[in-house]
Amino acid sequence: MEEVLTDQKEITFRIAGNELVSEEGYNLFYMIESLDCFQTLVEKSYLLAGRKSHMTAGDREQLKVKAFNIREGSFVVDLVICLRDVTVSITPLVTAMDPDALWELLVKSYEYLKVVLRAREKGESIHMEIVDSTNAFNIVNTQGDVIINNISADAIDLAKMTAPIYGKMANLISDDGKVDEISVMEKLSDHDVGIKINKEDKSLYKKRTFTDEDSCTFVGKITTANSYNSTGKIEVLEETEELPKGVYPYEFIDKESDGLLRESFTVKKKFVALRKITFNPATLEESVVSLRIVSVKD
Repeated sequence: MEEVLTDQKEITFRIAGNELVSEEGYNLFYMIESLDCFQTLVEKSYLLAGRKSHMTAGDREQLKVKAFNIREGSFVVDLVICLRDVTVSITPLVTAMDPDALWELLVKSYEYLKVVLRAREKGESIHMEIVDSTNAFNIVNTQGDVIINNISADAIDLAKMTAPIYGKMANLISDDGKVDEISVMEKLSDHDVGIKINKEDKSLYKKRTFTDEDSCTFVGKITTANSYNSTGKIEVLEETEELPKGVYPYEFIDKESDGLLRESFTVKKKFVALRKITFNPATLEESVVSLRIVSVKD
């Protein structure tokens, strides 16, 4: 066991809007909700880095977020992430247990989260490529461009853990100007390093349904059919990476497909289809809700 000396990270928290003006008095609901969300984000980072499942009383003594220097205007306050008397296991951790590392983990995970949400907003997909044996990945878009370099598996996992919290923060942003922006930015940095949520970001946290750009091929059989509008239910018999087994609503893209529909009814065939997908930004999970059949093969 090794004792790590007390350390800290200085950042600036700001929440702006008509309800957060010093002359009018700060609306405690928005102020407390947003600060509580950030406290939870820091704790999630700490738990993941320490391979812990929940915060104990001892953990809350070791990890503290303290507020200093509240300024007038929009609600602006300096926050300090403090760690003291942290004992780290001999087993090496992927993410170091110090305030700088916890902050970097938060920032990288938020960067990844926004990349995923923006891609899904456009109906696009991304994928990960392993960089080397250091458990790092490059995030690549559908055009093959690297949009994030060397992101750790921890940052990706943290994005999934914290997505609902960012969604909650985004819901505090209002169209009527009560809250315009919430930001948590690193102090003494030459660049804007941190977390920022504004009106443009709010739309990213809405559930959305879209049709995938790329077709998938699967083995299945039509179980119910409506020849009037070429729709019905189809059972996927063999699971693929893109499509789990199950029964899905379908429609033929070519509405003049009566012959194909009759030939495929209750008969095992190979289908080519486009997936209609629902994406949940709170979990970063997607589910196939229906299929648009392009063609049928024997």
